[in-house]
Amino acid sequence: WKIVLVCVMAFIAFAGVMLALVIAGVEAVKDNKPDGQGSLVTMDGKFVSTEDTTMTVGLSELGSVDPANLLALDKMYLKTDDGVHRIYTVRGISWHSQDYLAIDTLSGHLIVVEDNQVSVVGNEELIIGQ
Repeated sequence: WKIVLVCVMAFIAFAGVMLALVIAGVEAVKDNKPDGQGSLVTMDGKFVSTEDTTMTVGLSELGSVDPANLLALDKMYLKTDDGVHRIYTVRGISWHSQDYLAIDTLSGHLIVVEDNQVSVVGNEELIIGQ
């Protein structure tokens, strides 16, 4: 009986080691891994998503966002200093430089980021600030 018990224990130990090796191997060869902020990215740094990817950036910083990320911008949420909340659907973007960016919205408003100042032009003009 001792030989059978030793063989069973050796088999269980071998199975555990093999399971650990398989799990480690699968993790090592994954094409997509979370970055430091928890976003799933491919090996070349592109975002992977099954749902909408959310990126939070101050409006005055939009000019410094990578143009490739601006292409994915479809909605904007603004909160003015006086507490007004606005949600815009983005129709198009004109990126002239880091100092000037114009975002055209579906509602007909134009959100302009110029020299770290943000204004919303439409039926009424709002100066959002920095």
